[in-house]
Amino acid sequence: MIAGLRLLGAFTVGEGIVASDGREPDADVAFQAKAGTWHAYLRDDASLMAIHAAHEARAGDPPLSYGGDRAQALASALRAAGATPSADWKALRLSPEGAKLVEETAQAEPAFVARWGVGPIRVGIWDEAALDEGAEISDDAAGVAAHGCWAQTANDDGWAVYAVFDGDDAVMVRVRLSANAEHAAL
Repeated sequence: MIAGLRLLGAFTVGEGIVASDGREPDADVAFQAKAGTWHAYLRDDASLMAIHAAHEARAGDPPLSYGGDRAQALASALRAAGATPSADWKALRLSPEGAKLVEETAQAEPAFVARWGVGPIRVGIWDEAALDEGAEISDDAAGVAAHGCWAQTANDDGWAVYAVFDGDDAVMVRVRLSANAEHAAL
């Protein structure tokens, strides 16, 4: 158990783990993983974390960003400025500087910008082989299955993925479910 987080349950991972929402364009982020039992945790509506059972002491390690972080930060800034982020980002009424920043972000993280404004979506952390076979999830907002876990994003601004490694193997994968600025450190 990790203080401040709700344990969803345990699942099994083989040699690879992937964060995915199953939508197009593909925003899947895959990692070589430490095989074995992983535990799934949820922190309010802010983040979903999967961590290898033997590495739970590393839950507080600073993770590296692997996608979506820039798009989420920009979505949060746009909302704070009174604009509504949209997958149709070219239609946003922005200053020339703001439009350039959105265009650069859309070029750097196109699949994540494409998720702006599409509503809360479910994103999962799955054993890569199980995802390839078609992972099935229930209608619950969050849960765990034999080979993965999932949770619903907290707003319309997509998700971001982070990871911690032991050598070449991921031992923790976290999905930030909210673009709210106060959730940046979760």
